[in-house]
Amino acid sequence: LGKIRDAELKYEAALKEGDAAFKASDWNGAITFYKNALGFKPAELYPKSQIILCNKELDKISSLLAKYDAAIAEGNTSFKSGKWESAVAAYNKALSFKSGEPYPKSQIDLCNKELDKIKNLKDIQVQYDAAVNEGNAAFKLANWNGAITAYNKALSFKSGEPYPKSQIDLC
Repeated sequence: LGKIRDAELKYEAALKEGDAAFKASDWNGAITFYKNALGFKPAELYPKSQIILCNKELDKISSLLAKYDAAIAEGNTSFKSGKWESAVAAYNKALSFKSGEPYPKSQIDLCNKELDKIKNLKDIQVQYDAAVNEGNAAFKLANWNGAITAYNKALSFKSGEPYPKSQIDLC
């Protein structure tokens, strides 16, 4: 009778610890305690059903981790290829699986910096093209001062370009 009571107390203690681990989302710890409880009362259904629930939670976590890792890999591939928008989308997808992770956030910041550089370069190109077109129009009208001013403006956007320099020399 003493052994039965001792087993009952150990079973209850193991269940209590298992339930505490379960509440704390410590699935592996809970499984360990529930298995320990089953060592004292192998026919009990409660610890078995709790182990099943813990395993389902572990499977969800494993699935989320796999999806997170796949999204990170996709982001890294896009990042290495300079596909900044695709990389941002993949890193955001990774954050949907693990929102607190710093790596995808820092990669998104790097991508956004690259996208800003590209936007600035496009803006510079647009302004350069407009100044060259203005210079060409003035050149065609033999407005040499207007052409020189416009070509110098183009050079202020892209100082290494030979075309505006050669056009200034022709004025």
